[in-house]
Amino acid sequence: MAEEYPSAAFIITIIGAIFALFGWLIISIAGVMISSYPESSVSWFGVVCAIVGIIGSVLGFLAAFWMRNPEKVHSGGVLAIIAAVITIWSIIAFILLLIGGILALTWKKPQEKSVILPPPPPS
Repeated sequence: MAEEYPSAAFIITIIGAIFALFGWLIISIAGVMISSYPESSVSWFGVVCAIVGIIGSVLGFLAAFWMRNPEKVHSGGVLAIIAAVITIWSIIAFILLLIGGILALTWKKPQEKSVILPPPPPS
């Protein structure tokens, strides 16, 4: 029997974490380029973007893999929402992580199907 977990939330969260990974990379490169100008006083911008982006994408991947465990689905959903708030500057990653977290929080484990045995034959 296949393992029960919210596959849609898992896939959406993984995609959101990948977008967060690419988003922080692009923004940190832009920050380094901005801070390379002599008149710029924001030399720390690229480093801060890289640190925040790495934290957000790692939390996103961690949340997605927690969603694979049926006992940790809701914890993974909360972690995905926290990662979404951290990566709010990357709009696509924010939306995908938020949707994945909400899907994980609203997921309910399917009930076990009980087998109804037929009555014994009359003797």
